[in-house]
Amino acid sequence: MPRTAVSWTQHQKQILERERKLLADTEQLLGPLDATDGSRRLVERSRWHLEELFMVVVVGEFNSGKSRFINSLLGTEKTICPVGVTPTTNEIQIIKHISDSKVDVYRPHELARIRSVGVDVDWLKNINVVDTPGTNAIIEGHQELTEEFVPRADLVLFVTSAERPFTDSERKFLSRIASWKKKIVIVLNKIDILEQEEQLKTVIAFIQQHAITTLDFQPQIFLTSAKSNQGIEDVRRYISGIVQDQDVFVLKLENPLGVVQQVLNEFEVTTLKPRKALLQDDLKTIGRIHNIMKTFRSEMDRDLSFQEAAIDNVLLRLLDRADDFILENLRFANFSNVMNPTALQGQFEKDVSRNFSREVEDQIGNTVTWLLEKTSMHSQEVFSLVLRKVEHQKKLFGEVGMTFSPQRAHVLMDLKQTSRTVIESFDQKKEGESLANSMKNAVLTSAATGISAVGIGAAVASLAAFDLTGMTGAGVLALTSLVIIPRQRITLKKNFRTKVNRLRQELKNALKLHFERELDASANAVLDSVSPYTNLVTNETKKLDETQLKLMDLRKELVHLRSEIQNHKASAE
Repeated sequence: MPRTAVSWTQHQKQILERERKLLADTEQLLGPLDATDGSRRLVERSRWHLEELFMVVVVGEFNSGKSRFINSLLGTEKTICPVGVTPTTNEIQIIKHISDSKVDVYRPHELARIRSVGVDVDWLKNINVVDTPGTNAIIEGHQELTEEFVPRADLVLFVTSAERPFTDSERKFLSRIASWKKKIVIVLNKIDILEQEEQLKTVIAFIQQHAITTLDFQPQIFLTSAKSNQGIEDVRRYISGIVQDQDVFVLKLENPLGVVQQVLNEFEVTTLKPRKALLQDDLKTIGRIHNIMKTFRSEMDRDLSFQEAAIDNVLLRLLDRADDFILENLRFANFSNVMNPTALQGQFEKDVSRNFSREVEDQIGNTVTWLLEKTSMHSQEVFSLVLRKVEHQKKLFGEVGMTFSPQRAHVLMDLKQTSRTVIESFDQKKEGESLANSMKNAVLTSAATGISAVGIGAAVASLAAFDLTGMTGAGVLALTSLVIIPRQRITLKKNFRTKVNRLRQELKNALKLHFERELDASANAVLDSVSPYTNLVTNETKKLDETQLKLMDLRKELVHLRSEIQNHKASAE
């Protein structure tokens, strides 16, 4: 419990415990994201301060008579705080009550006692008085030390000089500490230099006017002269009255709440909002990546039809050559060629299937090259986009390790191998032999049909004539071929076209299978390459959402605690 003369009620103890938890939870909230660790340490000290004596912090410009004022306040002519015409308080000094006749002076950062001074300060037993460097001190670090310690104060005595009252630098300093919601009292020191009452009234009016503008409330003003001890007793009684009164509970607990409020506000503005803005932009980038990938997939599906058409053209040229071959050879003038299947097969390979395999493989190779170039360009586009974003991420999230794996050509080469297997399944030599035999059979069928038509006797005579002159037999066969041969040509073309279409479908299926597989592999490679970035954004967004929820809960508890403390104050009054 705080070491004061007041004993807390059970309800006050409950409020105190809730405030301790609020401060601890605030520390925990700030921990991972407080880059400088300054705000977290400030809350931590405020939590420790709940266990300390009532703290009166004296601030002011170094030439305001602040140190002499403290010496007078402690009721001693001994120099507890050095006095001089230049900044003499180099560090924060805490004056602690040791006994009714002695105080110790400490440096808080070192926890080292500077000296002990014998004084009669019974009223100081429940109070720590803090002397701070001047707010306008030219020695580097003075103002920072003052601004670091002020948030821990239960009561701030702001000393200003009658010879230079409420200067611009004093107003700026007060405006900074006003956000901490401290109880602030103004001490107008050196009033002995003002010879006329009107001068004093003018100075007081000037301070009141600017104080309410700066602090948004009218603080109490004490008129003192540390040199002659004028007004010092009034300040001493005022402080003693606060410590002995139940209001000390309100002050003691309200001050850390002011620290929490200020820290949470700064945390939201300087830490959460920039992160949120950056992460929202990152989420848009991730959405853009998915749109790019979706569009790319759609475009590739569309362009695949052009690649398939190029392969179809090779097969269509094969069919056209086969049609011409059948038309040319399956006719009366070339019956002698048809009756020699071996020669016909060689002619087929020369006129129809020449370079067919190479043409198909070349076109497959073109498709592979096209697919490789497209996926590589797409991957590089996505990766370059992410790299630009990662550069902006470093300032908040540090390094984002990413590596880019280009498309693997050896995977795409599988398509060539599969296509070659399909092509080889179309045995060109065998198909030529089959077509030659089919054409010979067509001719024999036509001859047999002709013999049936003219009768046995005529057939014998015709064949004999054919053997002798070839004219009569040719006439008979020519007559029958007018009906039979065209029908056989149609059948042969249809059968060959069926085989080629089967080949075409197998090639198309192989192309589609490898195309889909490679696009999936390419998409996975892209996602794997940028996953450190996308995972970071996802995780940081989740943490930010959780932090914002905790921030809301802390603010709710802050409001509830303030309300309870104010209700306690109202009931005490």
